[in-house]
Amino acid sequence: MSDKQYQNEPGKGVLFRNRFKEDNERRPDFVGSLNVEGVDYELAAWQNTSKSGLKYLSVRMGDEVREKEVKVTETDTDVPF
Repeated sequence: MSDKQYQNEPGKGVLFRNRFKEDNERRPDFVGSLNVEGVDYELAAWQNTSKSGLKYLSVRMGDEVREKEVKVTETDTDVPF
């Protein structure tokens, strides 16, 4: 998912069109997050069509969204300017 910039309100979530979809057809059409009891979880959705022709979204809730950790090594401490 993208950088976490906010936290959803409990019981609410958000989905965005996946801008990396064209890299791999199996990737979800939409990605985002869903807040369950104060914790944000990854959310993914795929557009599908049933055998009878009805369009629907298939949704999967993933792992807890965590802040990205930046690993700093000794060589990273040098200031480049």
